[in-house]
Amino acid sequence: MSNRPCWLTQLMLYYRPMLKQLSLITLLLFNIVACSTATPTPEPTATRPALTVDNFEPIHARYVQEFVDTEGFGMSRVISNPFFQESHPFTINHHEYNVTQLELISLLEHNPPAIYITSGRPSKDFLAHSETRPLTTVEQTLLQSIVSGQNVVITPDQNGLIMLGALRPQTACLECHDTNEQNLLGVFIYHLNTIITNTTKM
Repeated sequence: MSNRPCWLTQLMLYYRPMLKQLSLITLLLFNIVACSTATPTPEPTATRPALTVDNFEPIHARYVQEFVDTEGFGMSRVISNPFFQESHPFTINHHEYNVTQLELISLLEHNPPAIYITSGRPSKDFLAHSETRPLTTVEQTLLQSIVSGQNVVITPDQNGLIMLGALRPQTACLECHDTNEQNLLGVFIYHLNTIITNTTKM
């Protein structure tokens, strides 16, 4: 009986190095495809805690401070500051609210007063084609209270609340505005939605 290896064995011995290389290439390609199609794990997003206050004055004061600290004039300040594009929930007397739309009543540039039209929170697109709208009857009534000296006035509407807050000159404002601290530069209109929290009864 011959001791020479059969032809099949010789063939396998001949092609063994190439088969090993092919296996390594196949495994490498599989890993590349798997990594490229894998769904990235989303980074956890921090939840902004709701600010708890006793009344609406601190909420308006926070927005006014951001407005004053931002460079520019009028709506350009609102557009350029990311604070005004973010959501800022807050709680008053166990009711949680969210500012869904922020508007600005122009008093110095328009007579009668007019409101700059924005969709939701103001964006940079507004500056390219700014438009105004007249005040509603409700807004006119609230504005009269602001003109009379009140700082913040509120009324309910179908979605929650409408709040008007006075923009009166601060010391830094008097450098550019020829006015006194009692005069109005403008008025913020806040559209507030009530946030409904789901609770489970035990």
